[in-house]
Amino acid sequence: MTHDTASIGGLVTIAPIVFSERLRGTSLEDVQAICHKHLQLTHPDEFLAKVCRDYIGLFDALLFRAEADPAQEIVAAWAKRSIGMAMPELLSKVRTDNDVVGRLFSSACYISDSWPNVLYLAYKYADKTEAGLLANTNLGGDNVHRGTVLGAILGLANGNSPSDIYDELRDKEMLEYEIHSLLN
Repeated sequence: MTHDTASIGGLVTIAPIVFSERLRGTSLEDVQAICHKHLQLTHPDEFLAKVCRDYIGLFDALLFRAEADPAQEIVAAWAKRSIGMAMPELLSKVRTDNDVVGRLFSSACYISDSWPNVLYLAYKYADKTEAGLLANTNLGGDNVHRGTVLGAILGLANGNSPSDIYDELRDKEMLEYEIHSLLN
């Protein structure tokens, strides 16, 4: 069964594929083909496929960037390349994140709005993973799928691992108990 809406949810499983394949040595072109085939299983939409290629390109650029290359500049370059969005100009014109997420672009799942929202948040919070994820959560809408895609970008931008954030969860022990119960 396929999804009837080109949505950000289609990108949720892309980052783990890119990460594992690229670190295994699979070429970028082959990874893009694998991800396209994977995406088509549930979200067969051409615009979403184009965004997926851009997401893979951004992910790859962050994954293999030189230490001196600022993540914010990489995000800005990919935002311009992907959807023609000039991040420095946009950021200078808005007062709050709600001016972008919810006003300029819908906070819903539609890829035409959620991808610009992800790029905006990734640019603004390129050096603040936790603040970016919290801002995304507080913006509402389809913040779970948007947050998954954003989290992968911000994690690469800042060198954070999921365990860094996971270890700070207030109910970590209860969550671990639940996970182990499900696995056993």
